[in-house]
Amino acid sequence: MKVIDTESWAWFLFEHAGNLYLDAYCNISAFGYTYMIQLNDDEIEKYNTRGRDYLGELAHDIHYSVPIKEGSASAYRGA
Repeated sequence: MKVIDTESWAWFLFEHAGNLYLDAYCNISAFGYTYMIQLNDDEIEKYNTRGRDYLGELAHDIHYSVPIKEGSASAYRGA
C-alpha cells in the first residue's frame, strides 16, 4: 500500500493494486479513530475532477455520518 496524498488530521489517500482508498480521521467526543473506504468509480471520477477538495469533503461526510456507531445509517458503514 502506497500513500498518494495526505491532509494533516483529516485523511490519507492510499493506492494498492490499482485501487484507491481514503482513510478519514474521525472522532466521537474524546475517542478518535480512522475509517477507511475503497473509492468507487463515482468517487474516483470526482477525485480526478476536483482533487484534494473533493477528498476533504468526502472525509468530512464520513466523519459526520459516524459509520462506527451502532445503528448508524451512514452510507459508508460496511463500505
